[in-house]
Amino acid sequence: MRVVRGPDLGVVQVACTAARGEVVPHGRDLDVLLGLLSAAADQRRLGDTVHLTVAELVTRSHLPPGHRGSVAVQSSLHRLTGSTFDVFEVRSGYVPQPWRVIQHRLVVSMLVRGTARAGAPLDRWPAGAAIHVRLGADLLQAVEAGLFGGLEASVQLRLRSPLARHVYAALAQARVLPDGTLAAIYRAPLLGWAELLGLGGDAAQVLQILSPVHATLQRIGALSRVTQRQAGESPIIEYHFAAGAADSDSVSGYWATPGCLGGSNRGRRDRELGAAALAEIRLRHPIFTAASAPPGGHRTEEDASALLGWRLTRSSAASHVRDQAVRAYLNGHLSEAHLIDLGRCSSAAQAQRLLIRRLRRPS
Repeated sequence: MRVVRGPDLGVVQVACTAARGEVVPHGRDLDVLLGLLSAAADQRRLGDTVHLTVAELVTRSHLPPGHRGSVAVQSSLHRLTGSTFDVFEVRSGYVPQPWRVIQHRLVVSMLVRGTARAGAPLDRWPAGAAIHVRLGADLLQAVEAGLFGGLEASVQLRLRSPLARHVYAALAQARVLPDGTLAAIYRAPLLGWAELLGLGGDAAQVLQILSPVHATLQRIGALSRVTQRQAGESPIIEYHFAAGAADSDSVSGYWATPGCLGGSNRGRRDRELGAAALAEIRLRHPIFTAASAPPGGHRTEEDASALLGWRLTRSSAASHVRDQAVRAYLNGHLSEAHLIDLGRCSSAAQAQRLLIRRLRRPS
């Protein structure tokens, strides 16, 4: 489960559930997904079923040829097809507080056809087997928004560290501007950027974790430089990309903040709408910024407050329950889902009863 804050959103909770006997998408699964998308792009209509062979998908995914690549494609497609994303969004600043749940899959259906000799095992797909895949509507929306435009297969192939691949994938989609072009610079508060990456700790610790990744991305030519605009507890980090930007002065800010956007001639209102829509699309697809398991995580009082919402602030009794819930969450006794349930309670007494029940259950 992943919890982040976004533009105009109090909190977004994303949970990825794997099919029985499988694990959630990770590692090279992003490469296979990009291979499918490249095949889809070559077809006339992006939303049509994607048709290709196992060998073709191995090549498009830049995996080793032969049996090893075929096995990797088969395993990845099982994970991508079987995993379901549940997105719970709560907006802040409204009374009553609106929320919604979105459920989607990256791959909604898959058919594999082939031939085999009588008695031959059918648990492995041969290189010539035909794959027919239908991609999810939310994924296609992300493609149309240009979120894959900054990912370069040549860079992906040179990154061996899971954390480096994780950061590169996040940077590639973070630099996309609302008009679909790529920014020359991505600028963000360091701790906000760390939250998106799933990294915990203070500014010094986050910089220590990211330092070798930055060195690697500069060495292979993905970044020209990484700079820090201010010191202290809340530094601003800037990533300068080596290539791909249509405008050398264009900047993508944290969550593509409208005031920080460059390289677009559209009006301010259009930019605001485009930035908000783009950010919400990003939030629904944690595979873009967490292609492997998040390398870390931490709990904060600010997260707990966002999850609980406004109802438990209407009386001293409600505030008391709220304080108890925050402490229990910070100590690991409550989950994010528990806090959301508490925040929906209509009275302090109801919340207190629910809290007691939750804390009595074995973790």
